[in-house]
Amino acid sequence: MKPALAWLLGVAIAAQFAHLALILGVVGVATVQGAGNPTGHLAMGVGELIVHYVVAVVLVSIALPLLVHHAQRSTRLDDRERRRWLIILALWGPVTMPVYWWRFLRP
Repeated sequence: MKPALAWLLGVAIAAQFAHLALILGVVGVATVQGAGNPTGHLAMGVGELIVHYVVAVVLVSIALPLLVHHAQRSTRLDDRERRRWLIILALWGPVTMPVYWWRFLRP
């Protein structure tokens, strides 16, 4: 993979991770403040949360197929490691995408 594309993919992965962390943080703080009921305690509107979620989903849907394609074609992975990474990416994609990028795609 070309270095410019690898960096762009890394930025997309970091951005989706940041959007998901923001959503979890806002909902988590609202849940704690509301003693288990986040209604009325959100730091931002529900519409804004939905926009952040949609952006995160779009970024994952762009980055995950590229990482799976790279894992299938990579010569740095043997067959066993390739299968392991494909399963890990399929099951825990948004969490493991930064790890895969750091280990195998970082220029």
